[in-house]
Amino acid sequence: MTLRKISAFILSALLLCAPVFAEEAPYDDRQDIYDNYTDEYLEYLKHPEDFTLIPDKMKYVIEDRQVSAAAALPAKYDSRTTAPFKMASPSIRDQGLDVDCWAYASTAASEFSAIKNNGKSFANNSSLWSEAHMAAAMYNTANPEYKKYTDRSFAESGTSYNSNGGNREMAVTYLSRGQATGPILDSQYPTKTYTAYKNGGFYDYKPILDFGIADRQLTLESAMYLSQSVGSSKLDITYDANNNVKSVKSVLNTEVINRIKQAVMDYGAVETAYHNNHDPAYCNDSKAAYSSSWKDIVTSNRIYFNSSNESDDLGYTMLYFPNHDVAIVGWDDNYPASNFASSVGSYDSATDKVTPVNGAWIIKNSWGTEWGDNGYGYISYMDPTIGESATAYKYKNDAPSSVKEYNMAGFNYAYSYSSSKRGIIYASRFEANGTEELSGIGLNLYNNSEEYEIIVKSDVSGDKPEKILPDKFSDDPDIVMLKDPESGASVSKVVFPYPGYCYLEFAEPLFVSGKFDIIIRQRGPIKPNEFNFVPYFGKIIGYNSSGSDTLDNSKPVEGVSFVYDDFFYNKWEDTFEEPKDITYNGVRSKLYFNWTVKACMGDASPPNELTISDYVNGAARLYTPESSGGRSVYLIVAKYDSRGALVDIDSDTITLESGTKSYKTEKSLSAAEPGESLKIMVWDDLDNIEPLCAAEKTYAQ
Repeated sequence: MTLRKISAFILSALLLCAPVFAEEAPYDDRQDIYDNYTDEYLEYLKHPEDFTLIPDKMKYVIEDRQVSAAAALPAKYDSRTTAPFKMASPSIRDQGLDVDCWAYASTAASEFSAIKNNGKSFANNSSLWSEAHMAAAMYNTANPEYKKYTDRSFAESGTSYNSNGGNREMAVTYLSRGQATGPILDSQYPTKTYTAYKNGGFYDYKPILDFGIADRQLTLESAMYLSQSVGSSKLDITYDANNNVKSVKSVLNTEVINRIKQAVMDYGAVETAYHNNHDPAYCNDSKAAYSSSWKDIVTSNRIYFNSSNESDDLGYTMLYFPNHDVAIVGWDDNYPASNFASSVGSYDSATDKVTPVNGAWIIKNSWGTEWGDNGYGYISYMDPTIGESATAYKYKNDAPSSVKEYNMAGFNYAYSYSSSKRGIIYASRFEANGTEELSGIGLNLYNNSEEYEIIVKSDVSGDKPEKILPDKFSDDPDIVMLKDPESGASVSKVVFPYPGYCYLEFAEPLFVSGKFDIIIRQRGPIKPNEFNFVPYFGKIIGYNSSGSDTLDNSKPVEGVSFVYDDFFYNKWEDTFEEPKDITYNGVRSKLYFNWTVKACMGDASPPNELTISDYVNGAARLYTPESSGGRSVYLIVAKYDSRGALVDIDSDTITLESGTKSYKTEKSLSAAEPGESLKIMVWDDLDNIEPLCAAEKTYAQ
């Protein structure tokens, strides 16, 4: 049995009688919910008062993400002295005594990214972004109208706001939702407003909620989780013949180091967590240098080793958790190990010796200019925690006009599905205001090796989406062409570079009206006896002794989230019809949830005339204005070879329906060979010289 399994059993026994809160419960016997929680987060649930930085809740998977070889990356890089940052870098801020380092670090990383990729400058303090609004918007108040914006309950600490810090998951939730969102200017919500809010103005939430998409300085395109519970150094473990730990040695984790370096070069800075215990033995103030010691952690029993050598496991769990967030803005591979107060290097338990290892990250802190080197400092690559929860942010200059979503508090649980060829099919239903442009969707991501395909059905009727044939999902005429997150190419399937969050844009304009379904097929690598996960926001009903309904304004919505059961019944199920049965504090309860999918609406007006928006899977996707609905027309598809010679032609009579619909001809012609092209035409009278509309689609050489 591994430590993780042993810990789960012990924690469930220890916390069975712990106090229970609606939004966030202590660990109990709900293994189906807690199986994908990190060990660090389970420890946080046990002792929240010991944390000033909340650990990641979920176990993210970063697979096969190799970046540039070390030889391709410079030995030293400093964003502050590199164009375009040199004259545009934001000033050092001071978080004071608040536990808001997570908001300061994510904002710093975001500002550097905006300089690098969006042409922003923060040389003038009036341009700075507000960390205070991010922190305030993610703190919980007792007001029920505000609860839907946060899934946090800290009644046990006797305060109405979060006294236990935050994390990158909260930052991403704030940056991706449609209301009480950002980034906004510091001048719009300054620190003094936040201070007044915390010092008694908990019910004055209106200044927080008033800021929406129109107030954003930029739109979050992606948050890339580069690492999780292991940073730029790690332990190599040697096992004996019985798979017991024989010795350990701390080494550089070059994979994570290279990921962070590449992200700093691409986005200017990377948010990261580490453990800072303010011990003078670890701080060299004269050099602004800090590093903890692997030797101290190993020899002081602040680390547990698994009882067997499992290939899919790190092999150990540290009880030495990150408690501070900073932004990495550069590195120096030759920074002397001798500059650190502690014995920085590779610790080998077999010899009980430390071999010095040079190299350090350059970090931007949030403790004012009096700390370190005018607010900046160095942390050794060999620090046991630096580089954990590393996150890079990427922004877009343009923004959706609105975001349709069913939860504004992020996600709190995961829906597991078995690793198989079919994957999982799920859907979120929204309603358009008249006819609107759907420009893309927002997705929380667990795994960077999963493949996504999207179908959109407009003007739907019925209580549930229409039946889907899993084996024919990719051939559905309403499948949407997507912009690849890395290349920008038009593709029908995407795999994201990292877990985290992504605003996934559609390759072609898509107009929806009435109720519309966003249907997603998600497939991970096929691994026998393993599971993949879909994030959701859930609430529990009937967990107290009286079995009362505990749902508040943040409750999930009925009739909008569905999962397709293709194993037993081949039908859609509403997540409200089949809630998870759980035992919560000894009482049988139910967990209801909504998917965290966001519908990102554009501001383009629908065409005033019949328009061909795309041709996918042998079907023409047409937008028909209401005035042309019911009209009978001819749909003609002509196929040409690479020399322009006509190869085939097909036609059919169709009856137009208002809105966006897909139509096929009898042959459903497609162009599969390089250089082939299709011409799609709609005629109302074949005697006319010109068609009502026409479009061409050429396949690349």
